[in-house]
Amino acid sequence: MLKILIFAPLALENGRGGEISAIELAAGLQKFYKITLIDTNRFIGEKLLSKEVISKKLKGAKRSRQIKFATLNFFNKIFDFPYPWEIIKLFREVKKNDIIYISVSNFKTDLIFMIFSLLYRRGQFIIGYRKPISSDKRFSLYNVKYRLSILFFSLFKKNIYHHTISLHAKRFLDHFYDPDKVFHIIHGVEL
Repeated sequence: MLKILIFAPLALENGRGGEISAIELAAGLQKFYKITLIDTNRFIGEKLLSKEVISKKLKGAKRSRQIKFATLNFFNKIFDFPYPWEIIKLFREVKKNDIIYISVSNFKTDLIFMIFSLLYRRGQFIIGYRKPISSDKRFSLYNVKYRLSILFFSLFKKNIYHHTISLHAKRFLDHFYDPDKVFHIIHGVEL
């Protein structure tokens, strides 16, 4: 049976679009595949979902574990990074799966999975783009983050595929990646 790892870069309790999508993906695919759902302990703002609500939305799919990130508050800026042993544990989980689905996140997390794709050549990595790919401000930090991720993911072409929820994002990504490896599937699970 095909094994799929779904990695949510933020804690599922955040309850925003990306976390809900990860939950829906795990719940929808569990009938057909062996699913591993991993998230992190990173929060943005307040918790919107309780553990009970998450469990109900998962419809029997299991939340495997959380990857622990250390947080440093420096001049009102929050910096977070995964503990080294957590990266090793995550790579062990990656190696147990055939398909690894992640959402584009901060550059640190994206870089970790880029390295994983080099170390684990048998796995197929799917990168999900759930947010708009660019902001109206030409030199915004948001644009820089996405452009860096797109640039570096374009260097790792062998076993990486791309998933967008908007046709506009697919057309944009077709300029950087092989169009046969960029898929437009609307929000939610299209079985």
